[in-house]
Amino acid sequence: MPIRECQSNGKPGYQWGDSGHCYTFTPGDKDSMANAHRQAEAQSAAAHASGYEDPSGTEHGNDHDEDDKRSLVGMCRKISAGARIKSTNADNYAMELINRHAIEHRSAEDVYTGEMHLANTQYDRTDERFPREYLDRFAETLPGKALMPGHDYTALPMGRFYDAEVRRDPQADGHYLHAKFYMHADSAHVEPIKAGVYKDSSIGFLPDKRICDLCMKDYDGWQQYHGDDTTQKMEGEEGGSNVCTHQVGQMYDGRKCTLTYGGDAQKAEALEGSMVWLGAQYGAQTMGHYPPHATKAAFVKSLAPQAGTKEKTQVDEKEKAAFLARQKELETETERLKPLAIDGEAYRTHLKAEIGRLYTSLGEKAAGDAVLKHLDLADAAALETVRSEIDTRHAAAFAQGQAQSGGAEDQKPGPGMMELLFGQRGRQEVRL
Repeated sequence: MPIRECQSNGKPGYQWGDSGHCYTFTPGDKDSMANAHRQAEAQSAAAHASGYEDPSGTEHGNDHDEDDKRSLVGMCRKISAGARIKSTNADNYAMELINRHAIEHRSAEDVYTGEMHLANTQYDRTDERFPREYLDRFAETLPGKALMPGHDYTALPMGRFYDAEVRRDPQADGHYLHAKFYMHADSAHVEPIKAGVYKDSSIGFLPDKRICDLCMKDYDGWQQYHGDDTTQKMEGEEGGSNVCTHQVGQMYDGRKCTLTYGGDAQKAEALEGSMVWLGAQYGAQTMGHYPPHATKAAFVKSLAPQAGTKEKTQVDEKEKAAFLARQKELETETERLKPLAIDGEAYRTHLKAEIGRLYTSLGEKAAGDAVLKHLDLADAAALETVRSEIDTRHAAAFAQGQAQSGGAEDQKPGPGMMELLFGQRGRQEVRL
């Protein structure tokens, strides 16, 4: 039986079915209305948990799957193997919440509403579980988030969540996240939901940490030491390792390594809920927040003592010493070459300036700029070749000009390349 509107002592309210207690609220008070609606839902859950079965099947909308004959608790257990989705009727309270997200006011005829069990506190197929605190945080952050197709964030939303709460699961001795969603009444997804084609759901979320249930340490804390050659940083105050070295799903002394999401629950956030072919966390799924388990396996393996003898250790020490000695040699050679590199770069700069000057002197500055652009990364030999060629052109043009003016014999030659670089000493060496 669905939640219905009722009247008691002249005040509006909500009740479960036709005979449930009418929980009243103050008209216009949204918090009072929400509290009354949740009390009626709690009464419904309690009745089903006590064994009540709806003979008409109307509470499950148009989904005529065989599970409709089971109790709500039975559905929760079914949802544990794939989160169940079902149709609901939109009452005034639901429409009040829905219209908080609508751009234009919507009526109950405009929307299709449904609900799903999106996550729970049981261990899932990957040996992980949510604590109650995470479900509470998901219930706070899910309303207003998108209902997506298969965690495909390149697609547009199928619908939107408008309400969520954490409910008690008496048989499983835990809790589950009960989420309500809506979509347009004409959506192409409505019929597949009614026909039972869309049944499984999965939550997309951001966590804080995963805690190993064997050692109670941060299961992913190893990442900050990945690639570090020292183990001293991994030692705790009492000398033991502060990093979890277990592998989820593996057995250790007869106990299986399982994980519980932990850390600061306030850092957790529900990002979306998706309809999927099969949920990983029996209704929840991580979004690639953590690296593959194989990566940690390789890290743990690197910490384990390697099979070998004392001689093998001694060989490793010799190889390490040889490597350090070679490293020192390379560092010394690098320091020796630094001044030469500086001189070489200065010479390249001088050659570029000389090429530019010669082109400008010939009245071809634009051509010179283009040549220098292509020679930006050229070595000194290539630059000297270009400089020599343009210098030859420049000398020929200069000689022609002197011949025409008749004063070539009165002109003294200008400084050559060696003189420019090394002064008077360079001129003497050229004469020799």
